[in-house]
Amino acid sequence: MNVLQSFKVACFFLFLLSCADSVKLDGSGKFLVKYYIIGRIKTTEVGGAHPLVIEAVPKNIDVIDNEIRINIYSLDSLKLTYHIKNNIKEVTAPTIGEIITDDFLLKMQLSKNIDSSNIHHLTGINYMIKILPEK
Repeated sequence: MNVLQSFKVACFFLFLLSCADSVKLDGSGKFLVKYYIIGRIKTTEVGGAHPLVIEAVPKNIDVIDNEIRINIYSLDSLKLTYHIKNNIKEVTAPTIGEIITDDFLLKMQLSKNIDSSNIHHLTGINYMIKILPEK
């Protein structure tokens, strides 16, 4: 690990310590989910109009502020891709419901304006989320 990486890790842990009341991996802490759309040129944070409503409970501190990419295939299927320490992990799961891994629990539901008649509009878009401690 070089000096810049060490500095980034130290800053991140200071950030976590400043949020110590909410960074609890026992399920009692509060976490928020930030939503992004990954474009060809840039990644853009999405405000209130996102297709999935996600509640997150991290089980591994390495997923906090880490990218979790979401590819929606259909109303019944999506794929999550994320990195934990130099390992790429992939999970295929239903679009709606709970996704339980060794690293996190996600409760997923479609936004009110998305249903089986229009979910095909979401299948060509790459999404990303980040799980962050709520302040």
